[in-house]
Amino acid sequence: MKEAEKSEIDLDHVPDIPDGQPFAREWKAFKRDVFRLIQEGQAGKFAVFQGDRLVGVWDSLLLADQAGRQQCGGKLFLIQEIRLALRAVH
Repeated sequence: MKEAEKSEIDLDHVPDIPDGQPFAREWKAFKRDVFRLIQEGQAGKFAVFQGDRLVGVWDSLLLADQAGRQQCGGKLFLIQEIRLALRAVH
């Protein structure tokens, strides 16, 4: 097994963020939509969520951040890479 593979966690094993906490609704929306987005060929791109709503999908983190800042009116939004596993941050 490659080192990168060892440091990944399947989304099924990542708990939801408790209700009422920042990003709780966005995280649940991402987990709800990730399989569909992958089936649509969006794997490796970056999704922006605000609340329960998918704002859009962009090719890079930078573009997703710029779009989120423009389209979310200064309110909280989540950017998440579209993939079925999360990379552990060390």
